[in-house]
Amino acid sequence: MLFSILTSCIQQESQLEQAISQSGDNHIELEKVLLHYSVNQSDSLKLKAAKFLIENMPGHYSILSDELSNYKQHLLQYDAYLKAPAHIRAIFDVYPYQASLLKLPHPQKVEDIKIIKADYLIDNIDKAFLHWEGPWGKHLTFDEFCETLLPYRVDIEPLSHWRDSLSPEFSPTIDWLSHIDEYAYSPYQACQAVNDILYKSTVYANQIFHKFRHPLIARNAKDWNCVQYVYGVQYVMRDLGVPVHIDYTPQYGVRGNRHYWNSVLHYTGHSYPFQGYNSGPERSLNPHNGTIKVFRRSYARNRRWISEIVKDEPIPPFFENPFVKDVSHEYQRTFNIHIHLTHESTEKRKFAYLCAFNNEKWVPIHFGEISENTVTFENVGTGIACIAGYWINDEIVPASYPFLITSTGKPHYLRPDKKQTQTLRLKRKYPLVNWVNRNSDKMVGAKIEASHLPSFIPSVEVSTLSENAYSNYADHFISHPHKYRYWRILIPRKTSIAELKFFSGNDTVPLKGNFFASPKEKGFEQKKAALSDRDKLTSAEIQDWVAIDLGVPASISRIHYLPLTDDNNIVPGETYELLVGDDKGFNSLGMKVAEYSYIDFDSVPVNGLYWIRNHTKGREERIFTFERNRVIFR
Repeated sequence: MLFSILTSCIQQESQLEQAISQSGDNHIELEKVLLHYSVNQSDSLKLKAAKFLIENMPGHYSILSDELSNYKQHLLQYDAYLKAPAHIRAIFDVYPYQASLLKLPHPQKVEDIKIIKADYLIDNIDKAFLHWEGPWGKHLTFDEFCETLLPYRVDIEPLSHWRDSLSPEFSPTIDWLSHIDEYAYSPYQACQAVNDILYKSTVYANQIFHKFRHPLIARNAKDWNCVQYVYGVQYVMRDLGVPVHIDYTPQYGVRGNRHYWNSVLHYTGHSYPFQGYNSGPERSLNPHNGTIKVFRRSYARNRRWISEIVKDEPIPPFFENPFVKDVSHEYQRTFNIHIHLTHESTEKRKFAYLCAFNNEKWVPIHFGEISENTVTFENVGTGIACIAGYWINDEIVPASYPFLITSTGKPHYLRPDKKQTQTLRLKRKYPLVNWVNRNSDKMVGAKIEASHLPSFIPSVEVSTLSENAYSNYADHFISHPHKYRYWRILIPRKTSIAELKFFSGNDTVPLKGNFFASPKEKGFEQKKAALSDRDKLTSAEIQDWVAIDLGVPASISRIHYLPLTDDNNIVPGETYELLVGDDKGFNSLGMKVAEYSYIDFDSVPVNGLYWIRNHTKGREERIFTFERNRVIFR
């Protein structure tokens, strides 16, 4: 009788029936789960949760291979792994499943729907429901619960009994939170407290895993990035009952990177982003980097995703995974935008793609349906330069002029106007970011002193650095005629210097001497070579003062220095090309060799999207507009 009820239930729900039909002989295990929760009316929500998992199970899978088996055995022989906290071991366990799949010559895909066992699924459901009743999950709706606490897997890692294996380490913190009324029912505070512990554990991981090597590991623990951390956090938080998502942007707007992070779903209804194992939850995330599209990993299949609705034309690889949800509107003001396509595709296409620039080419980040030479992209942020493009022969072919989405949601097309021209003076080829510039800023206020003794007792103050070099070469002139053997720069705040030279009179050749530093500068002898090696990307960190012994007394008229830099300034002697974009791609406006720390290009059409390229060296380059005589990187 119960089996008849179950069969009738399945017949009424086509998605459930379709899923079970793909399970082969494993349908018996799935039906056991449904039957288990059909006995008691009190389990009706658990039955609903089981249906949710089974309906969306097709497409969820693990990867098996000899290389992965070898990797696991290699881990088990590494003493540091065996002694590490469970959550650190979990990161190493799943690492190759994000970073190294392309290295596997013969991966075997094992579908969950065909191998998952009833006992495993029932155990996961029961434990997830306990968390739903707990202090940090009780505010969740059923749908929210299904996407945060219920799933038994994070990505395509092997199925494992991970629940209850990660939480014991955090028991003291959890107990403490439960006794503080202000924090006891706050997922935000629980997330903050747990993530603080995770952050501290990275120091330990760096120490014990810095020598770990394997062909499937692209970097050791000290070089882990956002992709490795988000999965570890997801495991820990889910095991503790804290509702956390994995969110990501496939392409930043003003950088050539994608980015992953976590977000905690608070009882306020807001999701607060945070960087797992690093920064705590905040209300926003790096808005200056431009995130016009943000997606969330989901367990449920997105039936409106392009891979679900398009079967007769190729799509970019990014869109092949249907387990994704568009959450762009949670991070910014968004609009549905309508973009004019200037020409039809060479091959029949129903869809076009919203594309952002990754420093080398246009990459698709969203899709839209074409109607009468217009494509509509939904839920799009503002301020970033984009194009609409077709996916032809495994690459994007431009289909529109570049455009900016204004604060009103209207596209501003960047059509170069050849009838109106301008001169562009360029000083950089890539945005100046704060972590680079702050070294320049810290040198402002540095004192220049001279002395006849290496102890600088007594000494005379001759000048002060008053201008920010903005990570470029700078000259500081000194009008002090007296001669001294020892000259030094007192740094107001710890900073890094890449190059340092001292000149006398009108000389163009720097004075020779020996650099030395304050006794506070540990290891200075090993790093001082960076100050004169002519390599802009090496630097010496100074926290007190750095000096030069000239051997004999001499007067100094000029100090030539370079703070820590990313070497993206215009460099004299190097060759640059300026390009401008249109609805076919980028076109060259000419090449020039820079004579100064800037370069001018004349007769440049206005209202364009430009790209400055260095043909001498370097990889970091960025598109930009030129507005009110200023470069605005896009």
